[in-house]
Order: sequence, then structure tokens, then C-alpha cells
Amino acid sequence: MGKKATRNELIDKIVRVANKRIDKSLDKLFDLEQEELVSYFEDIGVEPEELLDLLKQLNLDPGREGRRNLVRFVARELCETGRFKRIASKGVTTDKSKEDHIRSFPSNIVSDG
Repeated sequence: MGKKATRNELIDKIVRVANKRIDKSLDKLFDLEQEELVSYFEDIGVEPEELLDLLKQLNLDPGREGRRNLVRFVARELCETGRFKRIASKGVTTDKSKEDHIRSFPSNIVSDG
């Protein structure tokens, strides 16, 4: 017995089909040279998930090298985004800290002259 798909799984599948960019059959893809394939994939803006699905259809595994590249790419992107978020939040925190620090002075210490 197959398990019944959840609502979210159905939505994911519908979105995946709607966003599918590869419009050539496997046979048509087999007719292309490597550089033609690269150009085709870049021209249509193929998503990594769709490329992985294509490999699954061929019973191929991207292997260690592909996984390592993907892990490094994701790690680099997360690190850079985290760095930008930390820099941005420090600027906001610093400005707020200055305001709070100025407000914490008793009014009689601050003089007009």
C-alpha cells in the first residue's frame, strides 16, 4: 500500500511541475554535446533540484564531488549572509545603545553651557 500524500506534499509537487524548466525529453538531451547541454541549462535557468531529479531518472548519484561542492556552496552562502546580518545588526544595536546611554544620564548632569 502506498502512503497517502499530505496536502503540503501535493502542493510541493504541483509547484515543482509548474516551475519545471527542462522541456526537452531525455532522448533529445542525449543528442546534445556537453557544452550544448551546459548552454541549454544556463539559458533556461534550470534549478538544482530539477538537475538532481534528472540524475535520479538516470539512476545516477552525483557522488562525493558533487555533494562536496554543494556543501561548500551552501556553507559559503550561509556564512556570507550571516556575516551581513551580524554587521547590519551591530549597526542597529550600536545606534540604539548610544541612544539608551544618552537617555540614561540624569537631566541635571547635562548642562546648557
